[in-house]
Amino acid sequence: MGRAITVTELNTILATDADVSVLDVRSPEEWADVHIDDSRVQLIPLQELMNDPSKADKPGDTYVICNSGSRSAMAQMLLNTRGISVIDVTGGMQAWKQAGYGVTSDHE
Repeated sequence: MGRAITVTELNTILATDADVSVLDVRSPEEWADVHIDDSRVQLIPLQELMNDPSKADKPGDTYVICNSGSRSAMAQMLLNTRGISVIDVTGGMQAWKQAGYGVTSDHE
């Protein structure tokens, strides 16, 4: 099992470290409903990542988030086996929203 952090830790990292990226591996529909409001967060659905893992190979620390944590854990396992180190965000967007951290919706 790879490294994991909580949404609280990710929120602190996003507020203090400019050299990080976040991969959201949910579907485009889930992203449109709600996603983290930060320019360093990029949507790469899990299926797309499975087809081209190199999309996740970025400088600096990369964090992976999904809705509840299962897809991000799968993405982490896939990427780690390909030599790309990423950190799983436990609890996903459900935990992020429950904590009251900033989100945006494309439907607003």
